[in-house]
Amino acid sequence: MTVPPALLLYEIPEPRTACYACGMPGSRYVEKYTAGRRARRICRSCYDAAVKREQAASAVLPGTIDVSRFVRVPADVGKCSVCGVARAEWMDPDGVKVCERCYGRGVREKPKESGAEN
Repeated sequence: MTVPPALLLYEIPEPRTACYACGMPGSRYVEKYTAGRRARRICRSCYDAAVKREQAASAVLPGTIDVSRFVRVPADVGKCSVCGVARAEWMDPDGVKVCERCYGRGVREKPKESGAEN
């Protein structure tokens, strides 16, 4: 089974290893190994920026997820069903799980769908 190279694992911080993306010392995350290539290490700020880009790129069709049915989940239930990057913090009875950012985006889009003006 091959693992997509975009998935990152948390590693013990390596203060002397430079970040692959920005070159600053202090790598915290390591890319999963792929065939024929060494794993790249990145810092926390580059990882957070990559997560935000991935979450912004994943869009849901309006009306497909009803945020009024979601309840906060205190336990770890896995990754977000929308972006697939962040830890899921909200879940609906049908089993759809979303992270805080995707939930917030759904809450902000809800008034637009109903025609309410801010």
